[in-house]
Amino acid sequence: LPGGMGRYLKKGSDLVMQIHYHPTGKEEVDQSEVGLYFIDKPVKEVLRQPAKLVGSIWLANYEMDIPAGQANYRRTTEYTLPRDVIMVGVVPHMHLLGKSMKVTATLPKKQGKGETVTLIDIDNWNYNWQDEYYYQQPFKLPAGTKLSVDAIFDNSEGNPSNPSSPPQRVTWGDETDDEMLFCFFLLSSDKTEDLIHVIFDNLRHDTRQPRAKTRTLDVQ
Repeated sequence: LPGGMGRYLKKGSDLVMQIHYHPTGKEEVDQSEVGLYFIDKPVKEVLRQPAKLVGSIWLANYEMDIPAGQANYRRTTEYTLPRDVIMVGVVPHMHLLGKSMKVTATLPKKQGKGETVTLIDIDNWNYNWQDEYYYQQPFKLPAGTKLSVDAIFDNSEGNPSNPSSPPQRVTWGDETDDEMLFCFFLLSSDKTEDLIHVIFDNLRHDTRQPRAKTRTLDVQ
């Protein structure tokens, strides 16, 4: 993470890693690894200033029903930030039918005359390139900024990544040959309470995931 920013890890916490395996019908070898890296001193001692907490929110569209042969199936989703934040990174997520994804931030008119900023623009989606993309310089977005995700899926024979031949109807699901539309945002804020407010407001916004509302964030 950029200097002066860090994830919150409370003493005594359990670290849980979730991995999705897609069955292949034969024995496979798992090469997954986890690495945790700590600095020698608290961030505030190294930088002579308090560390900024980094947290995550997400946008999703669960209304996924892609007909066989459809080459330009479009889904969108949006969310308006209730507090000022610092944009640290973005994590787009689709499966094998993903074709393109554009993520933008439209500033409130009083803060930039309604200017729209492109956060990430992937015009040729590659399932194997999923990752967390960090900005070289984190930047501030004011309260009232609208985050928008515009994604297109290709369920035609012309998609070389299509897992079905001939193409089959595809709906929302966890399996690799199902489909998803997520975009995660890595955020910080000058005020920790603003970040926590955004995180819980975003959880309420994501009405498809009721279990997420049971999460708690204990920051001292």
